[in-house]
Amino acid sequence: ISAKQNRGIDIEAIYRMDLGDGRFTLRGQASYQLEDEIKLLPTSLPDDFNGEIGDPEWVANLDATYDIGPFSFFYGLRYVGETSNVESYGSQPQTYLFQPVRYVLETDAIVYHNVSVEIEPDDGFTVRVGMSNLLDEKPPEVTNISGEYSTIGNVPAVSNYDFLGRTLFLNISKEF
Repeated sequence: ISAKQNRGIDIEAIYRMDLGDGRFTLRGQASYQLEDEIKLLPTSLPDDFNGEIGDPEWVANLDATYDIGPFSFFYGLRYVGETSNVESYGSQPQTYLFQPVRYVLETDAIVYHNVSVEIEPDDGFTVRVGMSNLLDEKPPEVTNISGEYSTIGNVPAVSNYDFLGRTLFLNISKEF
C-alpha cells in the first residue's frame, strides 16, 4: 500500500449521577467514518472503501454502570452499522455454470448486548462474572467475491463481529 488515509468524527459523552446509595454512569461513544482511502501504488487512483463490508461508516457503544458498595453492575450495547458492496460490484443477477446464484453484498446493522456484575471487597480481590453477546447474535452472512475482505466460512472475518456467540466469562484479579 502506497498510501492510506482515514478521516472521521469521534463523539463521546459521559453522564454521572448519584442514585440511591450508589453512583450511576452512562457513557456513549460513536465513530462516524467519512473516508477510508487506499492507494496501492504511488501512481494509482485512490479507492475509498468507506461503508463497504468490513468498513462500516458507523460504530458505537452505549454503557450503563451502577456502582454501589463493593458491587458494580454493567450493561452495554455495541452497534456495528450496515455495509454494502453493491456500488462497487453491482446488483445484477449472476450465474454460475448457467445456474442463477444469489450474491450477498450487504450487511444489516447489528447490536450486541453485554452484562456483568463485579464485586471488589476491601482485600484487593476483584471478581467479575458476565455474559457477552447476551442475545446470541450471529455475524452477517456475505459472499466473498471481491477478495478485498476475508471471510470465515460465509461471514466477514473482521473485528466488528462476534464469532463465538453468547459467551459466559469469569475474571478474577488480585492487587499486590
